[in-house]
Formats: sequence, structure tokens, C-alpha cells
Amino acid sequence: MRLNVARGATRRKGEDGVVKLDMDDWMWLIDERTLVNKTRFSKVGIGFGEVTLFFRKAE
Repeated sequence: MRLNVARGATRRKGEDGVVKLDMDDWMWLIDERTLVNKTRFSKVGIGFGEVTLFFRKAE
């Protein structure tokens, strides 16, 4: 079950100053204890990073 889709931007400090990055964020509820969050980063349409996190609720 997909929970959320968010698109947005963030600003991060880089070697040459502040860089604006586009973000595409997805969340899925796998079961009642497990959530997966995947975020992809891009700049001018070129993807360059991806983070996938797994959250598990304690019993």
C-alpha cells in the first residue's frame, strides 16, 4: 500500500555555495509494522542520488 508521494526541493550547502536539489519522495506501508521510504534526488532532470530507508515498529 503506497502512503504518500511528495515532490519538492531542498537547498544544501556545497563546495561552490548553495545547491538546489529536486526530491521525489515515496512511502509504502509493507505491513502493520514496516514502512519503506525512498527518496530520489536530481538536478536539472539528471538523477544523482537515492536513499531507501526501512522503518520497523518495535513489538
